[in-house]
Amino acid sequence: MSKKRKHKKSDRGSSSTTLPSIGRRIAWAMALVVVTQGLILAAQQTLKPEVRELRIPLAEMPQTFGEWRGEPAELDSQIFDKLEADQAISRAYTNSDGRPIGFHSAVWFNEPDWTPHTPTVCYPASGWSMREGRTVTLERNPDARVRIQKFTRRGITVTTLYWYQIGDITYGTRDEALPVQLNLWGQETRPPLIKVLMQATHERGANPEAELLELADQVYAWTSEL
Repeated sequence: MSKKRKHKKSDRGSSSTTLPSIGRRIAWAMALVVVTQGLILAAQQTLKPEVRELRIPLAEMPQTFGEWRGEPAELDSQIFDKLEADQAISRAYTNSDGRPIGFHSAVWFNEPDWTPHTPTVCYPASGWSMREGRTVTLERNPDARVRIQKFTRRGITVTTLYWYQIGDITYGTRDEALPVQLNLWGQETRPPLIKVLMQATHERGANPEAELLELADQVYAWTSEL
């Protein structure tokens, strides 16, 4: 007796009815992205702290820090064009040996960029070549992290020291700004964003880094009270 071979029913036709089309899956994915972004934005607005006013106007920064004596100075228009800060000052501080440090500070109350006008962008845009840079801590305030960055142009070398500050928290780069921003989420208020930038030229017999750090220690102690 011969047996007839049983043929399996083809299931090709069922795939179109059991699985969603590629188009539908793409639409679902896009909708999920939109919803997720909306939730993130809503959370940011809910958790974003309100920026309080400065306790002391920036213009009242002391003209004297230890042996350093300050005088008003003009901002370099090439470097500080379109600053758009809520408050800003520019000075030239000189020590007892007569060596000057260019000084600039600015305050923003609603700046979305937490590293506005960073020297690593502004100086090269003005024709300076960026050299070595590193993050260091202040001797008298070891929790304060500041950035030292050198630039050269037409045979001139300058050393800059700068930091961004919110309350007593400091940072110098975009990567360092992110954890600071996240740590402030959920707080009712926060201090405004402060930027401090100092510049010293390389003169014979001078130690620009040591002088910058000396002045920075004293300035940080004052800005931390803002």
